[in-house]
Amino acid sequence: NIVVIVMDTARRDRLSCYGYERDTSPRLRELAGSAAVFGNAYSTSPWTSPAHASIFTGLYPIAHGVTQEHWKMSDGLVTLAEVLSQCGYETVGIVENPLLSDRNGFDQGFSTYYMTWRIDSALARQRSARRPETGSTAASLFLSTVRRSGERPLFVFVNLIEPHSPYDSSEQFMGELVTDPGISLTSNMWQEHYLGRRALT
Repeated sequence: NIVVIVMDTARRDRLSCYGYERDTSPRLRELAGSAAVFGNAYSTSPWTSPAHASIFTGLYPIAHGVTQEHWKMSDGLVTLAEVLSQCGYETVGIVENPLLSDRNGFDQGFSTYYMTWRIDSALARQRSARRPETGSTAASLFLSTVRRSGERPLFVFVNLIEPHSPYDSSEQFMGELVTDPGISLTSNMWQEHYLGRRALT
């Protein structure tokens, strides 16, 4: 089985498994203790669509054509999910970022593709269940709905977007990690930053 998880917009320098002094990611740190951890891994793009198109195709944005001007993946591209499907894998995609919607072609090659913002209709088709509150529980719930057929290996791609602004976390984590009470984490501070109205520390 192959599982690919993207924590959309998570910063390497704020993960405890990469040496950050606060324990922001205890489960990743635990996993890293028995896994290969890459110190030099770079994205082909600083934003979601071209970066994921590169993950799915192995191509640079100049080759796959997903750019700021063109957000949709071409049907002519060959994706990882298509290759694995042809090799007998059951392919499941679970995404939280609307940029990765089926309208933009990111479902190409997946036999099952869940978009969590459409969770109610997706779950209604699968089974009745309570509405998940976070991406990780959404992924767990969706995986439990996958109907396995025989002994086929499974390829699962999961995109989680919780680190992306606007941030909305529990009081416990806000208290542990946010030391500046003047920071409003529920606003899109990057817009103010790019407009030169706010400096981000």
